[in-house]
Amino acid sequence: RDLSRSLPLMKPSDLLAAADKTTWCLADPGRTYLADSLHGGNFQLDLSAAKGVLQASWFDPRSGKLTAAAGALVKPGGVTAFRAPGDRDWVLWLRRDAQRR
Repeated sequence: RDLSRSLPLMKPSDLLAAADKTTWCLADPGRTYLADSLHGGNFQLDLSAAKGVLQASWFDPRSGKLTAAAGALVKPGGVTAFRAPGDRDWVLWLRRDAQRR
């Protein structure tokens, strides 16, 4: 499922377990998650209720490029830490891995 189909199904979410006020999250729980960290850095998402393996990618809004995150497959089941690739705006896109449910 691509982001253009997933985005309309997402709603603001309180899944951020540890982040400053410049990070926000949208979610279609169990399927797709977006976390935007306006100043990069570290944040944590509570993925306790997520099911299946999630694919993680970083979106660079300056270049429009999407790249696989380090440890691109995320097994949910608790609070998971992420670190943006830089100190500017980065968007983490987590989506359910269709091959590893």
